[in-house]
Amino acid sequence: MNLTPAEKETVILFSEADETADVCTYDRRLKKKLNALSVRFPEQFRLTESLRCGGVCYTVPKRCIVIYPPQTDEQRAAARERAKTTGFQPKNADR
Repeated sequence: MNLTPAEKETVILFSEADETADVCTYDRRLKKKLNALSVRFPEQFRLTESLRCGGVCYTVPKRCIVIYPPQTDEQRAAARERAKTTGFQPKNADR
């Protein structure tokens, strides 16, 4: 059984009483990031369940769940200029 893109959700659950959060996702990039973090920090990022159709659930430190405000066009332009000035190259940049 294949899931539709709308069914491939990411769910983050935590309470004020806990220090950890449960992250269940089908998102390919997030799964890759969580896996890398679990290899690097196995005591903090733990795979708790493999879901059918390719999903995973991890327990992660709640302090790692962060929501940032959106950037304005001016902030993005300034960041681009700083990157050009410093010679920054993204990890996966095609060269």
